Order: sequence, then structure tokens, then C-alpha cells
Amino acid sequence: MEILDIVDEKGAPIGKTIERAIAHAEGIRHRTSHVWLLKRSPEGVQILLQKRSKNKDSFPGCYDISSAGHIPAGEDFVPSALRELREELGLAANPWELHYCGQRHFVWEQEFYGKPFKDNQVTNVYALWCHREPSEFILQEEEVEEVRWLDFEQCRDLVRENKIRHCIFMEELDMVYRYLERKASVLLRRIKKSDNRRMEQIVKDSLKEYGLDIPGTVYFDPQLEDLAGFYNSMENAGYWVLEVNDVVVGGVGVAFFAGNPQMGELQKLYIDKEHRGKGYSAFLLEHAICFAKERFPALYIETSTLLATANRIYPHYGFRQLDAPFAGTEHPAMNRWYLLVFA
Repeated sequence: MEILDIVDEKGAPIGKTIERAIAHAEGIRHRTSHVWLLKRSPEGVQILLQKRSKNKDSFPGCYDISSAGHIPAGEDFVPSALRELREELGLAANPWELHYCGQRHFVWEQEFYGKPFKDNQVTNVYALWCHREPSEFILQEEEVEEVRWLDFEQCRDLVRENKIRHCIFMEELDMVYRYLERKASVLLRRIKKSDNRRMEQIVKDSLKEYGLDIPGTVYFDPQLEDLAGFYNSMENAGYWVLEVNDVVVGGVGVAFFAGNPQMGELQKLYIDKEHRGKGYSAFLLEHAICFAKERFPALYIETSTLLATANRIYPHYGFRQLDAPFAGTEHPAMNRWYLLVFA
């Protein structure tokens, strides 16, 4: 039995769940992640199509998205997309390799095997560059019969004119096309003095959004006005900002925990509201973990139950929830604590 989150029109869970079969029988809104694999060839960009197994309940034997799947309750778009890639294609990828193409919400109804099928999805669409040959993928036989690369423009023509059996929406191929046209430039780098004001704004706006602009949170940290000076003056510490198309959209820091200098602490991981849901938080978290792993035996995090997305992401990366904060905490208003112990 597969349990899904019921979500709002933006794909945010509303706190209720439903069986997948019931969601499709009644047209209840839920989430999916779609990943389109791309590669470059001498002739141009190619796109990977998977052919659905003949045993599938819906659209058997039809060409479909490279990798796609429903998002189980409690999981988010990016972790689900990465899991489906591993399961369907045997492909391991990192969060920052997924390029966000956009979100679409669609509702349609059809009949399969004499029963109504009502699909009401909120879908995040991603592109992933991959240069494997079809024979190098490890296919999940009960889901995927075969995969094949097609010239991207040829694929668009075949789908538009229905010259192949498929269950692909032209709207998604158009989203990938727009991604190829703009190709967002993403850069991760150490914070500079000129970034201080922008990062202070992102941190404070994020905390205020969730009602955490209160004493006992990062909102009132004295170093928030000069993050560059604070982090760049310490050993075994750092703060990194993420630029998208030359604009700083978020950042993350690692330093020793004030109550125990031998312990690392993940600090001030925030993304501005406009750029959330695109895998950037996971990108920053992965980098912070790699940095901390070389310098500390463990990485500690203090957060709040009000930050629901953060509380979903941390356990996915191996963080264990603690019953109480470590002694020496500087943020008593935070009420959720995690620890990642490095083996």
C-alpha cells in the first residue's frame, strides 16, 4: 500500500495522507517528481525516453519521462526524484545535479480496465545531464522495458504529432526547452564582505516568515551583520553563498559549537523564498557535511518545528533527532535538535 501526502496547489502537504489508489479514484491532489535526462552529441542535445513495462496499470508499453514517480508521504521532491533514478535506472545522482525546470499542476481523467482514473498532480520537473549509453542503465524490469536516446527536437516533433505511443505532455518538453534556452548559472563560493547585507536580509526575512524573529534565535545574532568577517576569521569554519545568475540566493555555515569546540555545528542554512523547492538547500547541506566531516567527529544542528522542510531533510541525510539541546546553546528558542555522527 502506497501512502501519499495530500497537498495544496503549490505542492505543500496539508497534514493529511491518502492511499495512492484512492487518490487516483477520487482525484485527490498529490505530488510527483519528473526527471528528464539530457546529453550532448555532435548533432545537438538528446533526451532519454523510457518505455513503460507492458504490465503497468496505466499506459503500458508507452514512451514516457526518463524517470518519474509519486512522492511518498513524508518525502520531498528532490529526495524522491533521486530515489526514483536509482530504482528505475540504477543511476546515482547528487541533489545539485538536478536542474529545476519548473512546476506544473494538471488534472485529467481517463478510464483503465473499466475503472475511472483521475489524476490530480503537482509536479516538479527537473533536467539531469547524463552521458550513459542505454546498455549502461540498470532497468527496473517491472517498471521499465527499455530506454532510448532521441534527438531533442525530433522527440518534440514525435510527441507533438503523436507519431509514437507515448504518455508525455508537450508542456513538459517545452519546460525543458526553456531550461536549455536560459541555462541558469549556479555558483557556490566563500562569502565576501559585499555579501553581508544580502545574506542578513535572507536570514531575517526567512525567520520572520515563520514567526522566528524573536530573542533566542539567529535573528538577533550579533555576527549576522558581518558574516564574512565572523566566519573568515576562524579556523575550521566557513560560510558559503549560492549565486544563481549572479544573484546570491542563500547560504550555509559550519563552525565549532559554542558549548563544545570539538563539535561542529551547521549554521544559518537559508534560501530566499523565490528559490526554494529547487534542490538548493540540499546542495548547500551536502557541501557543509563534506566540509565538517574532514574537521569534526560530528555535526550538530539546532532548528525549530516551525521549519517543516528542514525537519524532513535532516533525517534523510542521516541526522538523528535528540531529546534535548547540548549544553551551551546560544539559541534557546529553537526546539528541535539533530546530530550527525561521522563514522
